[in-house]
Amino acid sequence: MNDPQVQPQPDAPPRRSGALGVISFVVAGIGLILAAVAMYLLPTSAGTSLTGPLFTRAGMLSAFAAIGVGLIAVVLATIAVAARFGRRWGLIGLVAGVLACLVAFGAMVIGYLSS
Repeated sequence: MNDPQVQPQPDAPPRRSGALGVISFVVAGIGLILAAVAMYLLPTSAGTSLTGPLFTRAGMLSAFAAIGVGLIAVVLATIAVAARFGRRWGLIGLVAGVLACLVAFGAMVIGYLSS
């Protein structure tokens, strides 16, 4: 009855959803869009013709929002990569989130130095 050569096969672990990695990528994409808006609205020497305190305030608000959203994307992507919930999308979201933060910070520094 009990054959010593027959080993019971362990059940395969359930497949984890990659939704968290995709969510981190989408949030990082929103951060990149906000960083691009900040770069457009902030005064630079390469220059848009948009000047005035309203555009500067909107640009700074967009830059701060891009940094906040980018940091949220970095946290979500780190969790996704560490827990294996969408590792590929999480890595892409991690890179895009860091890039959003750097672009927004660069736009703030350039806007500050050129104003």
